Amino acid sequence: MNVRRKGDFCIVCPGGELSSPDDAERLAEELKLLFDAGNRRVCVDLSDSPVINSSAIGAIAAFHAEASKKGGEIVVLNARNVALEALLRTNINRIIRFVRSVEEL
Repeated sequence: MNVRRKGDFCIVCPGGELSSPDDAERLAEELKLLFDAGNRRVCVDLSDSPVINSSAIGAIAAFHAEASKKGGEIVVLNARNVALEALLRTNINRIIRFVRSVEEL
């Protein structure tokens, strides 16, 4: 898991597919660490994650809800192909902002 900063945002790049329960758990743990450290604006960069399962989508949605309560947000960056299709099927794009580049943050 790679984490970097861009302005107010922490950008998390899980790297690789988010297709197993272990992958989703790793993502949830990283998001929890960031929120526990006081980061309220987090971007999940899916550039290197062509696949995402429902558990990982659930982790993103749960932390979006937590961030929203505290005046923050989660943004999804570079969702494409199968991962984008999975995210759109859940209608998560109605509550979470999707961006194509870090400049849009």
